[in-house]
Amino acid sequence: IEEGEYDEATVKPANEAIISGQEYMLVVKADFTDSLGNEFMGFFYHGESELSLLQPCMYLGEKAINFWFGIVEPNVQELEDLSFPIYAESLEVFGLKKQRIEIPGYGYLNKDFEENLVRN
Repeated sequence: IEEGEYDEATVKPANEAIISGQEYMLVVKADFTDSLGNEFMGFFYHGESELSLLQPCMYLGEKAINFWFGIVEPNVQELEDLSFPIYAESLEVFGLKKQRIEIPGYGYLNKDFEENLVRN
């Protein structure tokens, strides 16, 4: 990519004008809490409601935990043993309202493109 060009995977800092225009998908920092009260930090796409669109990611120490696997069924033995449900709340920035989400488990699409959840 040439300087000044962006593709769909480009992430750049937002400002008040970008947020108020709502023309872009916004990744927001969030505080995560599991069902035992343990706290973590991470991020998700603001304004979405489905796990597949939220794409939440939480940090467990230095390890990034993703909850959405797309068309790949996750291997249960390789998943972190977490206490679901996990809740995440975005931080308020530039007037963007807080959003609270629930993560019921690890998600993926089955062969019929139906969403499934896995908890270990």
